Amino acid sequence: MRFLLDEMFPEAAATMLRDEHGHDALHVGDVGPHGTDDLAVATFARSEHRAVVTENVADDATAPDLALVCVLKREQASGGGQHCPT
Repeated sequence: MRFLLDEMFPEAAATMLRDEHGHDALHVGDVGPHGTDDLAVATFARSEHRAVVTENVADDATAPDLALVCVLKREQASGGGQHCPT
């Protein structure tokens, strides 16, 4: 699989996916500065045929032709959190 991990994940997570699990994984920090616009992230992922791994599904859920991997946490901070659309 080809993944692009969003900035809420540590860069070490992309390294682990590559080194320990054999996936082609990049971190957003590998391809742009911290705070890169979501549209730019989606455009890059689409051009590289990568699935975006994110917790911020609402930011990307309506992007056309974009594969998303939704990560859900068992516990969310007070008042926070996103959910996967059905």
